Amino acid sequence: MQKYKIVFLHCFLWMFIIIPVVFVPHPVAQTTIMYLLRLYLPLMMCLAFYLNYFWIMPSYYLKRRMNTYLLINICIVLLFSYLNHLSVMHLHQMEADMGFTPPRVNRTFNPANVFFFIMRDIAPITLAVVVATLLRLSIRWQKAEKARAEAETQKAEAELQNLRNQINPHFLLNTLNNIYALVSFDSSKAQHAILALSDMLRQMLYGAKGHSVTLKDEMTFVENYIKLMRLRMSDNIKIDFKIDIAGHEDMQVAPFILISLVENAFKHGVSTTKPCFVSISVIACRKELIFEITNSNFPKTDSDKSGHGIGLEQVQKRLDLAYNGRYIWTKGVDETGNVYSSKIEIFM
Repeated sequence: MQKYKIVFLHCFLWMFIIIPVVFVPHPVAQTTIMYLLRLYLPLMMCLAFYLNYFWIMPSYYLKRRMNTYLLINICIVLLFSYLNHLSVMHLHQMEADMGFTPPRVNRTFNPANVFFFIMRDIAPITLAVVVATLLRLSIRWQKAEKARAEAETQKAEAELQNLRNQINPHFLLNTLNNIYALVSFDSSKAQHAILALSDMLRQMLYGAKGHSVTLKDEMTFVENYIKLMRLRMSDNIKIDFKIDIAGHEDMQVAPFILISLVENAFKHGVSTTKPCFVSISVIACRKELIFEITNSNFPKTDSDKSGHGIGLEQVQKRLDLAYNGRYIWTKGVDETGNVYSSKIEIFM
């Protein structure tokens, strides 16, 4: 259907050029030959246009053979212009034989008429060449932009898939071990843990196949993650999770951005021996989503920095892909170095 629209547009534009040239009122009756002679210039423009569009541009210009491209077009412009000049001279002679004498500037070619010759014959052919070149370059640019956009989309989908697959194996193993231990003395709690884990796996595998999920689903995912982390944590950690998204549960958000920050907080903000905390807050309003997380800061030693910073880099990439120019992310430790905070404001 798109091809037919383009063909129709080309035909319409050429008819728009041809009709005024051919059917403009003339002082003498026009014969068939005279009509055909008046068609010569539009036809030469059309020929120059499509020669460039289908052959000269793809074969020379787009292959960076600029000298050949310019030489061929100069020859085409000069040849077609000269042939058009001959046709005009023949047309005027026919009109003169019928008793009409055109202006002398149109009947003879001498140095005084060079400017008129250029404007009448060379300029239209040159215009056709230039328009064909610009149109071809425009189409090439559009294809390049489309390919770039598709590549970025594929990259975003690949990174999203990578985030889906990034369940820490140690997290899964430890969670399953904890569930196994719970079965012997608290089967009810073990059942809830299994349900939370299955909900997480189900959403990671099937629930976020598109570019966005509802805020409610994303918060459920985070909540299930926190439930599972509680099984692994000792009593010295305080976990605070506040959600204020009433009326905005269906807000569309990019998946698995917030969970990466939560995972980072539990990875770098929890100690097995010292009191620690993780505080998470999510607030949604009509045009803004605010996610804030604060946790204890226990810097890793040089021997325990495997993967350090990779999670935050992925969050940055996902934010740039999903909300480029529409978010503010502030993060860092406080003056004491004991508390790390991260706040993301997304403008919907």
